[in-house]
Amino acid sequence: MKRKLFNSILTLPAFIVLGFATPAVGAHLYVAGFSSDNIQQYDATTGELLGTLDSGNELLDEPENLVFGPNGNLYVSSRGIDRVLEYDVNTGTLVGIFASGGGLDGADGLTFGPDGNLYVSSQFTDQVLKYDGITGDFLGIFASGGGLDVTAGLAFGSDNNLYVASNGTNQILRYDGTTGAFLGSFASSNELLAPTGLVFGSDGDLYVASFLNDQVLKYDGETGSSLGIFASGEELDGFDYFNFGPDGNLYVGSVNNNQILVYDGLTGNLLRSFALVGLQAPTGLVFSFKTIPESSSALGLLGFSVLCAYWLLRKKTLGVQISSAKLYSRQMKA
Repeated sequence: MKRKLFNSILTLPAFIVLGFATPAVGAHLYVAGFSSDNIQQYDATTGELLGTLDSGNELLDEPENLVFGPNGNLYVSSRGIDRVLEYDVNTGTLVGIFASGGGLDGADGLTFGPDGNLYVSSQFTDQVLKYDGITGDFLGIFASGGGLDVTAGLAFGSDNNLYVASNGTNQILRYDGTTGAFLGSFASSNELLAPTGLVFGSDGDLYVASFLNDQVLKYDGETGSSLGIFASGEELDGFDYFNFGPDGNLYVGSVNNNQILVYDGLTGNLLRSFALVGLQAPTGLVFSFKTIPESSSALGLLGFSVLCAYWLLRKKTLGVQISSAKLYSRQMKA
């Protein structure tokens, strides 16, 4: 028992050092530039430009919404050519056109459903189209009717039903997540004017972009009852899409002044903003995570000290064991 405990103590420093050597995880923010026809990558904390995923590509025309798929690739609605593009963000390359056809006109909102398939807003046909999540093959018109007019943002709720922003009727409509059958108007209010993006928060409530009055509105995620204005202010000037970050705060692309605004995820208070470099009219934005190697010299010194202590302890222990063995040998000879 004592030997096992001692061995555990000896191996502890190794685990400590490995823990210090484990890379940290940082959030990177991908932003679509609707007017500049590009996709940029920024540090989500500092706003520093980290690189360009795509720019000057004729296939990337008025990028609107961004979403990561189950395979880890980034999918972009290229509204100007009515296509959904696929990117490998690890290599920074365009995989190709992932989805098109089926009458797609005005590609806008994107979301992958619980079934793994891709759902796309066809804005000018007032429909939600469905594509195979692996092959991109067109699977049919999934949702339409019920007063759907100028289809915008899409989101699946915890009930697995599809929630759709009806921009032309100032409503959020709900459709059966399996059949696409219309389930009724879920949310509306006097403040909701031309809704675009929508997202369910970690609290289960629904957050909606009210485009014409520059407000983020909040609705009860179960009943659709209005919970009021969550975020607003003169800094927010035109926006389509937004997302909650890994820090729990709300990140909003302010289209007309080319900024990302960060609001407290609990109170809606504006925390900070950062201007975007080389990008105009930020629309879709989405987060990814990258490993950041730990390069702190202080941690390295601490790890070295722990290793030194480990070997000194081991050396002392071995010395005690050898002395005990010599004493036992002498006693046997006597």
